[in-house]
Amino acid sequence: MKIYTKIMDVFAAIEKFILIVTGLGTTFITFFAVVGRKTGWYKFTWSEEIVINVFIIMIMCGCALAARDGGLISLSLIYDAVPLKAKKLVATISNVVNVVFYVIVIKTGFNKVATQIATNKRTSILLWPEWIFMLFLPVGAILLLLHTVEHLMKVYAMKEEPAAVPSGKEAEQA
Repeated sequence: MKIYTKIMDVFAAIEKFILIVTGLGTTFITFFAVVGRKTGWYKFTWSEEIVINVFIIMIMCGCALAARDGGLISLSLIYDAVPLKAKKLVATISNVVNVVFYVIVIKTGFNKVATQIATNKRTSILLWPEWIFMLFLPVGAILLLLHTVEHLMKVYAMKEEPAAVPSGKEAEQA
């Protein structure tokens, strides 16, 4: 498990770097597109195509990082109310459902990429191959799958109930 966690630490660092670079890049491109549109200085018609497609990888990397800590949408009301053994069962069920979904996304995503390569489909403005952007979806789903497995391993490694997170006045005193 320690080796897998170390490998996933590297993946997480890469994902964080991707999020920083794409976040800065899309902010920069969008800012200049708006300025160019308002001033008539330069037309950034291509920027919308880039920004929309780059958001896919940003969303997938962000979700993968959230899955690493079990931070994806879940019904924590049940999870928090049950003892440790039941937590492991609930985590197993929800993570198995997630893994099935990610496998479906990976399979259909790669099928779509193959179709776009075969048909030589291009984007409307930049005329880049569309499969480049479509590849973000199955690759992101692979990251989600890997981090979901990592989270499940963390849950099964727990020996005792996780400590409650202090809130309100308790957090101020800590």
